[in-house]
Amino acid sequence: CGDKVASISPRLTAVKWSDADFDDATLGIAGLIRPHLLRGYQQLQSIYRMTAALVKASDLQTIFREGLDCLTSALDTDRASILLIDPDGVMRFKDWRNLSEGYRRAVEGHSPWTADDPAPKAFVVPDVAADATLGDVRDTILGEGIAAAAFIPIVYQGRLLGKFMVYFAAPHEVADEDLLLAETVAGHIAFAIARRRADEALVRREREFEALAAQSPDIIARFDRSFRHLYVNPVIEAVTGLPVDHFIGRSNAELGQPLELTLHEGYDHSYYFISTFMG
Repeated sequence: CGDKVASISPRLTAVKWSDADFDDATLGIAGLIRPHLLRGYQQLQSIYRMTAALVKASDLQTIFREGLDCLTSALDTDRASILLIDPDGVMRFKDWRNLSEGYRRAVEGHSPWTADDPAPKAFVVPDVAADATLGDVRDTILGEGIAAAAFIPIVYQGRLLGKFMVYFAAPHEVADEDLLLAETVAGHIAFAIARRRADEALVRREREFEALAAQSPDIIARFDRSFRHLYVNPVIEAVTGLPVDHFIGRSNAELGQPLELTLHEGYDHSYYFISTFMG
């Protein structure tokens, strides 16, 4: 090339292919691949819709519904359920699709894993009629018109919360990728359940604190980390002559009210009691 420099600027052209451009073998392979690609896309769409809905979910029933909607859509079935372990240790139905009351009552409490199982695994019973390990519940399952079932544990931080069940009307092998998808759904639901339970526990604790504080003869307040009032009990009005709303969102310095604060060790660092009014 010497001192010459060649500059190449390729022109990109969109090409539209038709079936006539391929031989029969290629078309045959494409015909096998297309349904799998379409199903995979539909499953991803189901996961996306569920995840978007879970972000907005404000109650457990919405979380249960979204999980079941995603599983039934992604695994091409119209029968599924979610069961959670209640405080008494019994696994009970929380939501379901197309299951009779008699069936739910008969199998409630059944679990293939113990509550303290550190690593429960999902598994499939591809032919209920041929599976003797189901024991006494096998006839009940068959009587409900269920010929195959998948058991998917719902686990959060190493603790078994419950399970998803997916049912099929005929003997059915669940593909590994479908079982992995079901476990992914269960993981999303486990996180959403744990988050919602934590929110509900916080609300209960807030109510208990305010009920206790409202009956106290002492001034009790709760502050954020910038020492602005989040809560103050009604005693403050009797002592200062100012309504409770006057304090909310303001710090003592902003109020010009020098109050001595004492950290109460029974709460986290955002909780303080006012022990002495200095004004």
